[in-house]
Amino acid sequence: MKKMLIVATVVSMIEWFNKDLINTLLDSGEYEIEVAVNLGYLYDTDKKRTNSFIESMEARGVIFRNIPFTRSPFSAKLFSNYKLLKELINKGKYDIIHCHTPVAGMLTRAAAKSARKKYGTKVVYTAHGFHFFKGSSKLSWLTFYPVEKHYAKYTDLLITINQEDFNRAKTFTAKKCCYLPGVGVDLSRFDLPDDTREIKRNELNLPLDATVIIHIAELNKNKNQENLLRAVSSLNNKNAYLLFCGKGDLEEYLKNLTKELGIENNVIFAGFRNDIPELLKASDIFAFPSYREGLPVSVIEAMASGLAVVGSKIRGISDLVKDNEGGFLINPASSDDIADKLDKLISDNELCKNFGEFNKNEASKYSRDIVLSELTKLYKELLG
Repeated sequence: MKKMLIVATVVSMIEWFNKDLINTLLDSGEYEIEVAVNLGYLYDTDKKRTNSFIESMEARGVIFRNIPFTRSPFSAKLFSNYKLLKELINKGKYDIIHCHTPVAGMLTRAAAKSARKKYGTKVVYTAHGFHFFKGSSKLSWLTFYPVEKHYAKYTDLLITINQEDFNRAKTFTAKKCCYLPGVGVDLSRFDLPDDTREIKRNELNLPLDATVIIHIAELNKNKNQENLLRAVSSLNNKNAYLLFCGKGDLEEYLKNLTKELGIENNVIFAGFRNDIPELLKASDIFAFPSYREGLPVSVIEAMASGLAVVGSKIRGISDLVKDNEGGFLINPASSDDIADKLDKLISDNELCKNFGEFNKNEASKYSRDIVLSELTKLYKELLG
């Protein structure tokens, strides 16, 4: 039996991106698993959902450890968190540690240095999108690049999820660097009955003959919902509706902006949802004009649903969306560019359908089974 520690800043990172992995490892009967996260900080306000996830994992024998991580690399808590992690790792004598997120990843690799030498502990780090990339700010490069490059030397396996990061990581000194196509998506969830579309549209009071543009993300500056709203306000077709799925700090600002733009009747703020496959089935186009991404799961899910995608021409999204084959890659800073590409899809139903069919085939590369199979093989190779 191998003893494993999974580390991330917040519980939601474990729930959204590691739940299937944990269940797969537990089902194999070869692993005991502990999780170290900040249990006092929840990514959203839905405490019941997060707590039920923890309870379900604890029922399977997973042990949760509280480390009060913050996302800031300048936090005053860094040293105390490092000490807590080092004590946990040295006491735990883990066979393998898999860490996620930049700050937690840095602290974990620093804290595990002695355990690697003393107990042969193997350290894995998944970069879900380096904070430094082509087009990012000088501050991001100055802050995160030296950290990632330095701590790569204390990493037995560095996993990247897009090609730009993989090419960068190969210049670091991790013992092994590899590319995996994201965290894996359960594609079977998107195989739904045809009447789902009509049922869900009726539920949301969306006209059956309307073009529905869907956007799934936290409402924040990076996801760039403001430019998407400005684009929708200038569309030629006024029978187009925009469906926002997600919550965030910008919600009130964006709601007020819809009123300023005169499109409040064509925009639905649906909040956090548990019915994403059904909502995608009820939609026609997926819009995702982010400024920064690793390899966005929501885009893969939209592709699996057979939607055409209008997304930013940036790392992560351009790994997924083939321009002029599965959708259009746009300049996220230009609401005119976003509007132009949306108009092209709205006015050409056949093109939209063809892009969606292409995406449905492409999405198979990112299936949960493929990713989990590759990851468990990598663990076995590491552990000899």
